[in-house]
Amino acid sequence: MLLLIAAFLLPGLAVCRSEPEIVVVTVATEDTDGLRRLLKSAEHYDIKVQVFGMGKEWKGGDTRVSQGGGQKIRILSEELKHYKDRDDVIILFVDACLHRAVARFLIFCANKTTIELIHFHNSLYDVVFTAGTLTILDRFQTHFKDKRILFGAEPYCWPDESLAPDYPVVEFGKRFLNSGLFLGYAKELYKMITLKQVADDDDDQLYYTMIYIDPKLRKELKIGLDTMSRIFQNLNGVTDDVELQFDDNGDALAYNAAYNTHPAILHGNGPSKKHLNYLANYVSGQWSSINGCSFCGKKPRIDITTTDPADLPLVALSIFIAKPIPFVEEMLEAVARLDYPKKKLVLYIYNSQRFSIKTVMDFLTEYGSQYYSKKVINGVSEIGEREARQEALTFASRFDTEFLFSLDGDAMLTNEKTLQILVESSINYDLGIVAPLLGQPNKMFTNFWGAVAPNGYYERSEDYLAIVQRKRIGIWNVPFVTTALLINKEKMKEMKTPYFYDKNLDVDMSFCKWARDNGHFMYVDNEEYFGFLIVSDDFNDIVHKGKLHPEMWEIFENRELWEARYLHPDYSKQLEEGYEIDQACPDVYDYPLVSERFAKEMIEEMEHFGKWSDGSNKDERLAGGYENVPTRDIHMNQDSPSLNGTILSYSSSNTVSPFVSDDRVLRYKKSDKTKQFVYILKRHEVLLQIDFERQWLFFLDEYVRPLQEKVFTGYYHRPVEANMMFVVRYRPDEQPSLRPHHDASTFSVDIALNKRGVDYEGGGVRYTRYNCTAPADQVGYAMMFPGRLTHMHEGLPTTKGTRYILVSFVNP
Repeated sequence: MLLLIAAFLLPGLAVCRSEPEIVVVTVATEDTDGLRRLLKSAEHYDIKVQVFGMGKEWKGGDTRVSQGGGQKIRILSEELKHYKDRDDVIILFVDACLHRAVARFLIFCANKTTIELIHFHNSLYDVVFTAGTLTILDRFQTHFKDKRILFGAEPYCWPDESLAPDYPVVEFGKRFLNSGLFLGYAKELYKMITLKQVADDDDDQLYYTMIYIDPKLRKELKIGLDTMSRIFQNLNGVTDDVELQFDDNGDALAYNAAYNTHPAILHGNGPSKKHLNYLANYVSGQWSSINGCSFCGKKPRIDITTTDPADLPLVALSIFIAKPIPFVEEMLEAVARLDYPKKKLVLYIYNSQRFSIKTVMDFLTEYGSQYYSKKVINGVSEIGEREARQEALTFASRFDTEFLFSLDGDAMLTNEKTLQILVESSINYDLGIVAPLLGQPNKMFTNFWGAVAPNGYYERSEDYLAIVQRKRIGIWNVPFVTTALLINKEKMKEMKTPYFYDKNLDVDMSFCKWARDNGHFMYVDNEEYFGFLIVSDDFNDIVHKGKLHPEMWEIFENRELWEARYLHPDYSKQLEEGYEIDQACPDVYDYPLVSERFAKEMIEEMEHFGKWSDGSNKDERLAGGYENVPTRDIHMNQDSPSLNGTILSYSSSNTVSPFVSDDRVLRYKKSDKTKQFVYILKRHEVLLQIDFERQWLFFLDEYVRPLQEKVFTGYYHRPVEANMMFVVRYRPDEQPSLRPHHDASTFSVDIALNKRGVDYEGGGVRYTRYNCTAPADQVGYAMMFPGRLTHMHEGLPTTKGTRYILVSFVNP
């Protein structure tokens, strides 16, 4: 009976002995984003991690640029001494820092598993777990049962290429040892790391390489390589082979397509860290193809919606207008609408663009006193953009702010909760640098890159479009962010001179290169729709053409903002089904089309151009040189025949014309409680053009044609055509009226640009066939009527002031 019981129990005891304990270790001298990610991935698989070396000075050199890392071997030998005689312990080392790191696996015994992770840390941690220790142990015992120590493999013989011939040939897979990931039974592994004395700045990989290529030691210690990445995946040189897969449960897996394996630990050695960041956005339970982001929406530390405004973090709000940007006025108004107490915002504004001086001053006049404090550089300044961005960091630190929210002038934040959301995300998810996703409307251009090419510039990642189009929603570790950034205090303390890190690059690229090179993760958040990027690529050309209101020419590039500023607020009502459009006279439809601001700015542009026709029948602008029914007008495609004198880019005073005809340099000073601003507007000459034909044709087709099709049913002509589009000026002392005539059009559109009783007296239009007079005096309203056959009309006399109308002969 006793023999029977013994026979029954022995197999169980044997199983217990055959399942070693796994100890996982790593070395770290400071806490970084990469270390936290490593520990988070380990936590997902219930792996206990011990971190060695925290707080110690790193003396192992900078392995980014030279050999080094010997200090890790010394730390390992000290910390692992109590395991040196253990045959039942496996130590797993993971190199999760800049200079590589150590992780160890200990024992699994039947129904009990103990896991400890030890990590040696330096700066850039570049390891992520994608499986648990049970999986790792099973693969080690299944595929490497004759080995006592196992290293990861890579395609490069580093750090000494001359040693390549000494490596044993492998049947399949990568041939060369990488010291970033290894595991082994404690007895043999401890013997390996104590074979000889190691200096702190000796190279750890060379140390292990010399042991491995020694046939005697390799055999004695039973060292092998994971040549096919069954457990260890070193990414350098093989990033194209390692891709994402999703299993039936939606969980993300790293898949080595070259060897058909799913590695359990990823190591972003060398320049492959960006690819590791991409994979780490998904693996270790971060993102599921079924459930999406695993941590998004959780608020373990702060919920701003339930936080007393007085307890909210103090934020430095820095705005940079460092290039010509349209619609800065709207951008600043959106900033003012952010749902965050202004008394909790320290404002810094840097504007180097003359065109935006008055816009900034108007913003400060309206809102400046509401902010906790402010500093403004507006107009001509001795400091450039790099210096200004660095100064903004200093300004934030002066007030000990918890965050810096940096905004460029082309960041249009339509979500008033943007700052709230970013602050919550930063605190709850431990994000040091996070950007809201902003993209140009209807384009794939955004404020982040999914990947970086070898030359340091943009490269599209596999998931870029899915993130931009919000088919994948979450918070993503990316190599480049710009335009709108929230930076926490911890990161600000690290930022000595990030904008000067590489002065050969633009300031945003220099900043991101600094962050990448120093292990600071940058994130983009697309959980919500935050707004969009204002397109400014060609705006500088328009500004330098001497336009008073260059945003009027932005209908193609920034249509949404253009519509908000220049379309009449009631325009869209006219398109509603069942809505009846007013008729001022039979078949003369009168409806709101453009805003009062459009009308005002159109008048100002025309008067600034100033080349009105003389009202005679002779008109060199026309093909035949003869106008049958002449008016005093300016055509949309008209050029100035000569230079129009001196043009000032912008005036910061409403009382001084921004356009003068002599050699003056205008200086304008305005006092503020904290600062005196000086704006210097310099002289330059340009050839003036109206050059509005293309924009106005597009306007007619997009906004007038739909209403024409609604009221004149059965007539379709797309796109519309027009070669006569012009602004007419009526004055008692020039041309007060216009004789009866038919227009050379299928239908015409006349838009009133100013107001009777305010700007002029008299005026109006009489349709002779119907003996019907339309006042045509509501600013921004269009009269649309048939052209050459039925609607002969005349312009009634303007008796006082100046009347302006915008006329379009459509489909002549």
